Amino acid sequence: MSGLTGKRPAHPLPAEHRALLFAALAIIFLSVVSCKPGPDRTVAEARYLAEAKQWDKKVISQLDNAEVYLTTSWQEGKLSYLLSVSPYQGNFDRYIRDTLADNKLEVHLEDMSGLNLLTIEAPLKKMTAAHGKNGAPAALQTTGEVRCTKQMYKAITDWSVSWSFPSRR
Repeated sequence: MSGLTGKRPAHPLPAEHRALLFAALAIIFLSVVSCKPGPDRTVAEARYLAEAKQWDKKVISQLDNAEVYLTTSWQEGKLSYLLSVSPYQGNFDRYIRDTLADNKLEVHLEDMSGLNLLTIEAPLKKMTAAHGKNGAPAALQTTGEVRCTKQMYKAITDWSVSWSFPSRR
């Protein structure tokens, strides 16, 4: 017991260094806590993702230069879409009536490097005619939902569309 004196040993850090260390730890703690999005930011992001996004039109030369339009939104783990093909002049009727083939459009949602993240199949038989101002069919449309994570939806930067003619056997 000769080494024990009952006195508390001096702290290895002087008081001003301890204050700086405490302040640094407090700043680190506050920056970590503040990195979490607040409720306002989370609500704003959810509103942004739920808003309809109109993508650039695409043209399918194999279908008489038909223009294809895509609108998407995201909510609660699902991507909602509206796919529209125009001008509709009845030239798709023969493909729709063809019961032996499953003619379809394939929408490819891609990231900034061109990697296909998600493919949506739109069989022509399931598309409906949207009527113009004069009452005549103006476009073929289809809507739907597919499962998609928020991270995947946020990574989508472009899209492409392809036409599928299954071969008959």
